[in-house]
Amino acid sequence: MKEYFDFYTLVPRYLFVLATSSRHIGIKDLREIYKESKNINQFILLYLGKSLVYFSREAGPLFIKMGQILATREDLVGKDLAKSLGQLFNKQPALAYKLILKIIKSQNIIHNFEEINPKPLGVGSIGQVHAAKLKDGSEVVIKIRHQEIEKKLARDIVFFESLLKNLKLIPSLKDNVSIKLLEQLFFDLTIGLRDEIDFNHEARQLKYFRDNSSSNKIVIPKVFEELSNSEILVMERLKGVAICDLSNDVNDEEKKRISEIALREILEQVFIDGRFHADPHSGNLLLLEDGRIGFIDLGLTGEFTRNDRKKLLLAVKAFITQDTEKTFDALLDFGIVPDNFEKEKFKNSIVEVYKLFMKERSEDNQQIQFDKLVNELFKVAYSYGIHVPRQTVLFIKSLITIEGVAHSLNPEINVKKIATSVILYSWIPKMFR
Repeated sequence: MKEYFDFYTLVPRYLFVLATSSRHIGIKDLREIYKESKNINQFILLYLGKSLVYFSREAGPLFIKMGQILATREDLVGKDLAKSLGQLFNKQPALAYKLILKIIKSQNIIHNFEEINPKPLGVGSIGQVHAAKLKDGSEVVIKIRHQEIEKKLARDIVFFESLLKNLKLIPSLKDNVSIKLLEQLFFDLTIGLRDEIDFNHEARQLKYFRDNSSSNKIVIPKVFEELSNSEILVMERLKGVAICDLSNDVNDEEKKRISEIALREILEQVFIDGRFHADPHSGNLLLLEDGRIGFIDLGLTGEFTRNDRKKLLLAVKAFITQDTEKTFDALLDFGIVPDNFEKEKFKNSIVEVYKLFMKERSEDNQQIQFDKLVNELFKVAYSYGIHVPRQTVLFIKSLITIEGVAHSLNPEINVKKIATSVILYSWIPKMFR
């Protein structure tokens, strides 16, 4: 699709979208921002966050995805900005129902439906979901991909590829470690997005997880393969409430139960099965009417080989025991080291990370937050130019996301204890489990 776009014609477009993004902020938005703000600094940050949300929506799917990633990184952008960017997960503008019907009719499957609810259940960056009923009485949801999303993604990719190429023309940036890391991160991001916009990929993942799940505490929706394709996905409807929408009526014991089930499930997917949900945010987890947890939106998944899992287990053991030497070896084993790598400085930086976390633990008299420790260690690896492979990045994203969900439900959850029990179980030969 490169022939459709030219970098120098795209630059004015993105600049115009950026310059005009704040015009979408209306009186209602300003009232909400004012109510949430405790001081002028917080007001500015929330206003900036709202502007970035509008900018990302107008700019394109790659910008939305980057905004979603930043929404999970309070450590980088701060709590207020992260909260605003969180609207990019499930508060996208909906397509008109007439357009939705037109898309479904174009796929020659409309005759299979008894009814389709005009009001969407949810609207995401890739598509929107409607409840429906098949002629045989089955209650389903239809996920419809946004129109022209492939073309929009191609446009964003051309822009970023050209931007990185132009940055490398600057002599001081030609061999810059940060530029090389940005290139790799951009490459990994585009691979993931291309998978996400192909609903055939998500259908295969749903089928895999449903066929391989042995837990009686979670549910993966069934896919109606004969009605699904790359643009439309028809699934069994799971009736429940998204974890992010749980009311205050849910008692602490129930929240504790939910948090432990969700966390354990993701850890078991990583360490035992090897294939895992890479985007388990609270909007993708449902508390079902029978108390089970529904896992939805498996467009983004990660996968570790048996050898990768062995390396990961050694790394986690090193992180938990805070063994500097083994952490050093594990991080090097995971990544690709640059030519000018400063070995001793890197080792000293790992020591400093552990010292900082131990200090915080003694001051707050609390357990170390495992996700933050892992995140900080890999941030150090990035700063020294170590390229961390895409699957490891997805694991870190999944771990940070699910631990954030678990802590929001149960601030006292002992992640280390649960992780240790899962890891010990994973060491038992499959035939004896």
